[in-house]
Amino acid sequence: MKRSILKLGKTLNKTQQLEINGGRMSQDCQIYDPATGWQKGWSVEDAQWLYHNESSVTGYCCASC
Repeated sequence: MKRSILKLGKTLNKTQQLEINGGRMSQDCQIYDPATGWQKGWSVEDAQWLYHNESSVTGYCCASC
């Protein structure tokens, strides 16, 4: 029996797949501030913004790391 692949539309990125499959991409990032250490519960967007714009944040880690 031949296998066939059904193509229904565009390929989803990791964030879209996790949202559909019940993943929680919204609040699962951590940021690193040398004064306070690792802090959990940040959104991906907020973690990236703090890293690039806030001088005290020196790193972040999200579901992809």
